[in-house]
Amino acid sequence: MPAHLDPREPLPSLWELLRIWILIGLQSFGGGSSTLLLIQREFTEKHRWLTIEEFARDWNLCIMTPGINLVAITVLIGRKLAGPWGVLV
Repeated sequence: MPAHLDPREPLPSLWELLRIWILIGLQSFGGGSSTLLLIQREFTEKHRWLTIEEFARDWNLCIMTPGINLVAITVLIGRKLAGPWGVLV
């Protein structure tokens, strides 16, 4: 297990990951920076599955790539937490 993960916070199941993305989607009318804040809070503060440094590094990577940045960060987080199935979720 990577050192940044708190042993009290096991990695999410696919259903839990799907539930989180649905809740973020329901709260994020308009997208943009408000959605990014919801994603950051959920994965770094509430569940501590990512450190703020990992999140910032992944976000900066998404900014440099062409396409929709918020979709790219969801793919990176899904892959990191649940592998190929996490990407699909």
